[in-house]
Amino acid sequence: MKRCMQTYEAIKQGYRVASRQTLLRWREHDGAGQPLTTPFYPPDRLSITTGIKAAPTAAIRQLLTELRLQVGNDPLADVMAEQGLHFTLLALTPAQFGDNDVIGHLPALQAVFRACCGDRFMRLDGLHLVALPNQLLLAGYPDEASLAARGQLAQQILTSPWGEALRERYKNDPLPPLFWHSTLLRYQAEYLPEQLRRFYLSHQHQTYGGIAAPMVMMLADYHWQKAKLLA
Repeated sequence: MKRCMQTYEAIKQGYRVASRQTLLRWREHDGAGQPLTTPFYPPDRLSITTGIKAAPTAAIRQLLTELRLQVGNDPLADVMAEQGLHFTLLALTPAQFGDNDVIGHLPALQAVFRACCGDRFMRLDGLHLVALPNQLLLAGYPDEASLAARGQLAQQILTSPWGEALRERYKNDPLPPLFWHSTLLRYQAEYLPEQLRRFYLSHQHQTYGGIAAPMVMMLADYHWQKAKLLA
């Protein structure tokens, strides 16, 4: 239990540090800055990823509605669709596959996932907004079973033929990653515009309950709108 609490505190501190650093950058840069010339993820490419796909609770649905009202018809704003709501457990590859690509060593990867995560639920509580310079995350705290499953999954994959793909996906980030989140808003510029900054500041202390669903492995686009169940 002590180890779990220490991990909870590390996650909590990670969220605080990310939002604090974002606020500092916002103060240094008025407005949205330059539009990005490349998308966050290739829109026509799919990645192998794991997590949960769940119907939004009433609180999350209201949050998404408020976000859509804030962005209006802004072409640079990309708000999560309700039917695509998902929380990532561990993204396993970069977005690199096409619809009909043959994926080598896939059965071995599926077997690892089933051994670590099969028939398990992932649960997140204390959902709240975390700010990145040009994104808003809905992040939470995993229960002990979810925490253990992700750690085991990462270690098993790192020692498998898929290890290099996983390292490439996360590059210099820690493995397993610290955050447990869904990206509710991406803004195709360097920073969020003023109205979305104000939205975050007015909602930063609000919480949105918890969410739980079975862990799955998917071949999906970054929205999980185009998605195929793998395990």
